[in-house]
Amino acid sequence: MFFAYYGIIDIGEVEKMSELENNLIEKVKILILYGDRPVDGENKDGKVERMFKDEDDTAHYFYIKEFLQSHMKDEEELQNALKERSDVNSVFYEMQKLGHIVFAENTSSPDYKTGIFYMPKEISKKQKQALKVLKGQLEKEDYNLLAFINLHRDEDGILIGNQKHGSAKILDSFVNEEQER
Repeated sequence: MFFAYYGIIDIGEVEKMSELENNLIEKVKILILYGDRPVDGENKDGKVERMFKDEDDTAHYFYIKEFLQSHMKDEEELQNALKERSDVNSVFYEMQKLGHIVFAENTSSPDYKTGIFYMPKEISKKQKQALKVLKGQLEKEDYNLLAFINLHRDEDGILIGNQKHGSAKILDSFVNEEQER
């Protein structure tokens, strides 16, 4: 089993992300931007949890599986998705249903940085502030993004929704007061 380093930061620290090499998005495997729903008995609204890439990098599923062994244990649907489905999209879907933004860094070529956002239906003010700062960092690092929005399961249990893709500018509609989805 590998061990991924976890780190939680608040909005003030998010603004300093680019100042330290360790805080570059490209060093992160999974990033959770918490919503206003309490997590593990705490208010983490607008805080960012990062799971850094391990030296022996592996699939996102194994990072989130290890993380959820000691986090969000009281979220039954989330824990069930982890046990029953064994796919990271189902886990991230359940997290965004809880109001959290999930980002999966999935660059496979150093010349073309990419990542996927799983966006909840509603975003808190603190999430918007942190997402705006994160957007700036993604722009600095020249990321190409895919954002899954309006996710839901159809009558057969298949995960469906809409998507936006492009530069970090696709996040503009999420950080502005009036969301255009």
